[in-house]
Amino acid sequence: MSAKEEQPGHSGAKTEHHHHHHGGEKGSHEKHLEVIVTNENNGKTDKFPGHPDTRVETIIEHMYASTKLGIGAPSDKDRLRCKLSGEDVFQHRHMHLEEFSEKHCRGLHWLFAGPTGGA
Repeated sequence: MSAKEEQPGHSGAKTEHHHHHHGGEKGSHEKHLEVIVTNENNGKTDKFPGHPDTRVETIIEHMYASTKLGIGAPSDKDRLRCKLSGEDVFQHRHMHLEEFSEKHCRGLHWLFAGPTGGA
């Protein structure tokens, strides 16, 4: 990591350097969380990046929108649960990811099961 490569005298020159983290002022050191969702209907898995203060429902939206998972439209028969705890994810949709992972779902690996297919 060589951030100190700027020559003295043109400090503003390396602006491309800072394009990586959006909102660097707002604690870019906060950890990135990653939610893994497995669609049990077809065995497909997708990963969704988030922040500690990302809401669970935001990831749920991404999950439904994921072409990789191929879930399709939300149904009231959908089940989404935490792999480790078996806890229902939908009922905690307003929680932030960090809080959710600490209290309910270590590892943030969710298992999705849609209405198709019995058992």
